[in-house]
Amino acid sequence: MHQTLGGGLTLVGAAILMDDQKRFLFAQRPAGKSWEGYLEFPGGKIHEGESPRSGLARELTEELGITVAPEDLKPLTFIEHTYQQEGNILMLAYRCHQWSGTPAGLEGQPLMWLRLSELAGHKILPADDPLLNILHLVTGA
Repeated sequence: MHQTLGGGLTLVGAAILMDDQKRFLFAQRPAGKSWEGYLEFPGGKIHEGESPRSGLARELTEELGITVAPEDLKPLTFIEHTYQQEGNILMLAYRCHQWSGTPAGLEGQPLMWLRLSELAGHKILPADDPLLNILHLVTGA
């Protein structure tokens, strides 16, 4: 079961994985899921009893097949967003530059390494969209 905070907020983690070419890893929402075709940063719901970092590390293993040490997830920001269907979320975003393995879409989601300048024409999940400006400021990418 996922963690629900006061006010009905669901706690989710998002990983901003950046390679040495200043490209970011995006997952495309697969067919049949809400927000089909939209790009998002990898991550997901934090389970009850998990710390945000350990929950996000678990999600990255389940979704991408990579191993990330929780201490290698560096806090970036948080975003509160309300989705009409899914409800209220509190997304904790972490930067990550170190992982083991090669990311693969283990849940049928296509993956893309993109620079921020290459996002024109792509639809970004609404909760993830504010991260783009923050990443531009923080990374200069």
